[in-house]
Amino acid sequence: MPEESLVSRTFQYKIIKIVVGVVLSLLVLMPMATETTWFQHQTVHQHALHMLTAFYDHDGDWEAYRASLQVYIDRANIDTDEPIIVMEVPDPAGVPFNNNKISLTPYGDYLNTDTSKYRPEEKVELTLTAKRNNFKFKIAYSTRR
Repeated sequence: MPEESLVSRTFQYKIIKIVVGVVLSLLVLMPMATETTWFQHQTVHQHALHMLTAFYDHDGDWEAYRASLQVYIDRANIDTDEPIIVMEVPDPAGVPFNNNKISLTPYGDYLNTDTSKYRPEEKVELTLTAKRNNFKFKIAYSTRR
């Protein structure tokens, strides 16, 4: 069997170094190329909770709070993947910027509204406290498939 030449050995080692370098670079750079590294995924429920508290905290238009609440209820309906189970919000029919907590179950005819009947992986409960009078907004939604 003929002996391997010096040129062949040198070329082989250089190729191995390049391949190992590329593979290691890809292992390091791949996490940086994913969306979750740079952006936090926000569900419609998290966004709605932040919007509702923002409208409630701002001394602006009570109608904006009421309209955003209705849009959220319409958007997170029974036909979506994650419908609302129950939510605790200031009474939209009450005086502006009240702290009368009401529990809304917009899809109670279709969903069990008792959140204790859901397994932990079947529901998500969100809470956000408003700056105005420390009212606690609560939303529970179903993740059952």
